Amino acid sequence: MSIVVISVIQMILFMGLGPTELLLVVLVVVVLIMGPKKIPELFRAMGQSVGELKKGMKESDEEMKADKKKKTKKKPEKEEKEEKEESE
Repeated sequence: MSIVVISVIQMILFMGLGPTELLLVVLVVVVLIMGPKKIPELFRAMGQSVGELKKGMKESDEEMKADKKKKTKKKPEKEEKEEKEESE
């Protein structure tokens, strides 16, 4: 089936259709294959996935910032100890 899809795409490109027309053809094929009832479910699932991805990225950024703050707070303590040892 993938060979058929590739062949159809090649034929469409050789007919001079641009990316917009190609996207339209793909959407029509998706509607024919999936059916109009499944498409909202598909987009809902995609939206939830994107939301989870954004949530994970935000949590990761917050953890990185917290780790960075911990490291910067610890660094001056080490420097103070080194300075005390050097002065003795």
